[in-house]
Amino acid sequence: MLRRVFFSISQSPSNLIRALGWLVIGALLGLILSLRLAQTQSFASSRGSSLREPVADVLARLEQEQAVLREGVEARRRTLAQVEEQNGSRSGMLKEIENEILLNHVLAGLTEVRGPGVVVTLADGERPLAQGERPEAVIIHDYDVIDIINALWAGGAEAISINGERLVFGSYIYCVGSTLVVGERRISTPLVIAAIGDQAGMSRVLAQDPELEYLRRRASERAVVFQVVVQQQVVCPAYLGAMVHEFARTGD
Repeated sequence: MLRRVFFSISQSPSNLIRALGWLVIGALLGLILSLRLAQTQSFASSRGSSLREPVADVLARLEQEQAVLREGVEARRRTLAQVEEQNGSRSGMLKEIENEILLNHVLAGLTEVRGPGVVVTLADGERPLAQGERPEAVIIHDYDVIDIINALWAGGAEAISINGERLVFGSYIYCVGSTLVVGERRISTPLVIAAIGDQAGMSRVLAQDPELEYLRRRASERAVVFQVVVQQQVVCPAYLGAMVHEFARTGD
């Protein structure tokens, strides 16, 4: 059959030209299809690699950012723990300072205090003068009050007030006529001296101090009033006057 076709083509030039034309067209179509397929495969390969590379870069970047964030979180946690520890230590120090300041206020008389103690009452006598008795024998004087205060301090008093006037380091006591000046206040009898401290010690000194012998004798003769009462709840108010430091300085 091939021989017949070849013979037919060879016998007719027009058939030969037509056959060659179809052969060339078929070859061209095959070449075009081959090139198209190759381009498609190359594009798909390059597109796949181009897609895979950015994803890998993004994953690497995200992992790096997460590592930095984790490190930052750990650093902030450590800083927070240090701050909390410092605040706890600082709170303890502040509490100690507050307690020390409060104690200094108490010792300085700037804070009202309460506690066990004794209450001493002093007053002028109300009986008439005896034969030959001097008028000052039936009057409470500043030295009587000063002797009482000294005895109370010696007996263990921690806070003392006279008619509500708290005694502090700069308090002074003196007479002006029939009145008594305590600090910045004028006070008249009867005098109520409140003292917080060792009840037994203060009571013992008040009963035995030789400096109070004259006062005790006058009281026994009813020339003056001198009474000592032990109480479980004595109140000494805070000092409300002015405190002036003009010359005293710290060691700094």
